[in-house]
Amino acid sequence: MCCLQPGPLDSSILWITPICRWTDARGSSSFGDRLPAGFDAKLYNAQIPAQKEYFRLSIDLLGQRQVPWLKAQLQTNTTRIFQILSGLLGEERLRQVELNVRVFEHKADYRNYAQSKGSARSADAGGFYTTLGNEAVTFQYPDDEQPLEVLRHEAVHVIVAGMLGVNTPLWLNEGLAVYFETLQTGGQYGNVMVNEHYLALARQSIDKGYPRQFTDLLTLTAENWYEKNQSTHYALGWGWCIF
Repeated sequence: MCCLQPGPLDSSILWITPICRWTDARGSSSFGDRLPAGFDAKLYNAQIPAQKEYFRLSIDLLGQRQVPWLKAQLQTNTTRIFQILSGLLGEERLRQVELNVRVFEHKADYRNYAQSKGSARSADAGGFYTTLGNEAVTFQYPDDEQPLEVLRHEAVHVIVAGMLGVNTPLWLNEGLAVYFETLQTGGQYGNVMVNEHYLALARQSIDKGYPRQFTDLLTLTAENWYEKNQSTHYALGWGWCIF
């Protein structure tokens, strides 16, 4: 359980006080700046000096059709994700993280940019990230919520790489990314909704005996993760992160 007091969201400088987190009766994780009544909430003492810069965020909306709402939501969401993860990690292990978000107006421009980065798979995907430029990249969908969900996922990869390094275990890296896809923010609070699809898929897989043990998931190569039973692996990674 966790609570946080964010600094100004229009600044790259972040102030964090102790974090509290709790889970409601529906299984949804919530975050706030005080311990709620009636919940078994745990407080993390993760004080971070106010004068240190830990999170630098740049957002580029590329094209003529700008969406101010999207930029504001991206700023709020990615900052909240960083706050939550940094509060759990603790100051002694915290490192500065840079995140550069790019949103192309047209999918064709996005595909060209992805190909210029040398990844045909990324060009065919809905979004991608790269640790070389600390980038999370997507394009504007007809549904304004979709690029926000995609970028929450890709931004987590960049933030985790900055905090834990590029060799973060695949199950943890992807598990955290899909976990934060459903983040909802409002005021000083962040709420991560349960992904019912992943929950059902993870339970179904475990009931069928896959994986036999946790180490089977730990030892999956990237090829095995993405090429076979990909949805199941995402669901299992998500499940291990919430439990």
